[in-house]
Amino acid sequence: MRRLAAGLVTCAVLLSACAGDLSETDSSRRDEQGQVVGGGRVGVSVLRRGDCVVDADDLIGELSSVEVVPCSEPHEAQVFAMFDVPGPAGADWPGQETLDDTARRGCTDRLDSVDPAALGEDLGLVFLSPSEASWRNSDDRGVICFISAEEDGTLGGDIVVNPDPTGAAPSA
Repeated sequence: MRRLAAGLVTCAVLLSACAGDLSETDSSRRDEQGQVVGGGRVGVSVLRRGDCVVDADDLIGELSSVEVVPCSEPHEAQVFAMFDVPGPAGADWPGQETLDDTARRGCTDRLDSVDPAALGEDLGLVFLSPSEASWRNSDDRGVICFISAEEDGTLGGDIVVNPDPTGAAPSA
């Protein structure tokens, strides 16, 4: 699996940053297990592992929310992992390059939660990492990892192995 994962990351790495104002809105409908059953706009602070994002282009730049749908509907990206950058609260801003390297390594280390059969597709690794403003103003340390389809393609269903629909977003 590690060899496949390395090929995936080499294929495409897109960088993004979460906006300082992490929205907590969720206009999607979720079932009792937390799975999206009706699409809607979801704030990045309430995204969950396994959520499917309609348009991967929404993950570029600073953002506060994305459009999600049930994974059975066409979508271009899916959250496969979430984690906090290690370090004490109030730590100095490490710089975007350092933070992106940490996020890329952390997401790559968590690729085992993606269905190995899906790794044969043309996929890219996308992650959202804290912006300098959200790091300093909101003590944001959360990284959200996505698998995305390349070249405006779509993902074929749910590609996350055993998603944890009750998993909360990283603390802001």
